[in-house]
Amino acid sequence: MNRPGFQWRQIVTLFLLTTCPVFAGMYTLYDQAKQLVSPLTNEVSAQRVTNLSRLLQSLWELDENRLESGRDFEISADNRKVWLKFWSNVKPTDFHVKNLTKMEKPTFKAFIKLLDNYKFRSDKTEYEKEKFVKENWAFLNEVMKTKVMQAAHSYLAAQGLAPASKEEFKARLYEIWLRFDRSPNGGQFSTFEHVFVGEMVGGKVEGYHNWIHLYRQMRKGRIMIQDFEIKAGKNKPLVAAFSFTIPKWQATKHGALMLLGTSPEFELAAYTSTFLMGLNGEFKVGRDSVRLICVRAFRRQWRPKTCYPKG
Repeated sequence: MNRPGFQWRQIVTLFLLTTCPVFAGMYTLYDQAKQLVSPLTNEVSAQRVTNLSRLLQSLWELDENRLESGRDFEISADNRKVWLKFWSNVKPTDFHVKNLTKMEKPTFKAFIKLLDNYKFRSDKTEYEKEKFVKENWAFLNEVMKTKVMQAAHSYLAAQGLAPASKEEFKARLYEIWLRFDRSPNGGQFSTFEHVFVGEMVGGKVEGYHNWIHLYRQMRKGRIMIQDFEIKAGKNKPLVAAFSFTIPKWQATKHGALMLLGTSPEFELAAYTSTFLMGLNGEFKVGRDSVRLICVRAFRRQWRPKTCYPKG
């Protein structure tokens, strides 16, 4: 039997967590700690971590559209000015994106169309325009054609973590990543926007964990990269933390962690799998380890608050 007042304490706690950023932040820390400690104290969780690692390893090996470090891209630094140099196999000295054949793949093109569908300031009202919705579904349709996402779907469905139906799974992906959610603190939230595009919240840049968007914004002169640190893959960079400024908004981002060279389908499949498994993910590339972190949103626990890699 519940003690008197117990239900009220739950209600008060829920109110604080959903309306106060400090308490919401505490939940984020709790979720991160739970994912880290659970495999150490629970055999079932430990086995699930192993299974997740095997899945992520398989997804990495299936990523046919990935750009390879050294062959397809390079990171260089000179006097703290950083630039990414990309080239195709045909013209190794040509740094123009138009000659990057891999970035002309259907999933890349569909992904890039989504990047300008969001307003950078989180306090600005955003609407799911018909054009944006069509582009969202076009992206998911292309992603579902890839071996990477098909493998992720097959595994998650077998574990009872995702619908077996392809159409229902696409709808689930839409809800997790692309649906707008109105925040009680004002503005709107989309997991896709936060993770892959980034947003300015109260004068701070949050999210922004995708190399494709970073590269495109840099080439357009919209961001100035100040520094970077390789977090995994010293000889062939796999994960890096970038610090940069956005002159238009007089905003700075420190240590934006992102995978390098990965395809949109790999990132969506890997982050979705990590999130639905509810544990930190990890896979290896040679001797290097890459970890994936997905933190659950408190108000909407069926979607991530953020996802990012670590070395």
